Amino acid sequence: MQRYIVLIIFVFSINLFADVKAIDKMVEDFLQKSEKESRVSYKQKGNFIQLGAFSKIKPVKLIERLQQAGYKVRLKPIIRNSQKVNLLLAGPYLTQEQTEKYLHKLRTIVSGAFIYRP
Repeated sequence: MQRYIVLIIFVFSINLFADVKAIDKMVEDFLQKSEKESRVSYKQKGNFIQLGAFSKIKPVKLIERLQQAGYKVRLKPIIRNSQKVNLLLAGPYLTQEQTEKYLHKLRTIVSGAFIYRP
């Protein structure tokens, strides 16, 4: 997780004249790694909290904000209406009580968050 935070901070600290393609490549690499990890992680038992669904944009700033706040987040790729969509999930939370506690906290950051059970 620290590696991701360092990468994101590095990406945003590059001056305005930097190669935009190189920055896009670094962000895409980060998201692909997150996607690979999510393929394993979201299969864990427990509840997840869905924070958003993204098809065209990548929620890099939101992911960074959530990770800095100490949340474990991942992207789960799915196909919806013949289009690839990345679900942004927090968790897993093992009990319903724990899930509801974190749902309440996460709604201060993402008001439309809800419990997602794979």
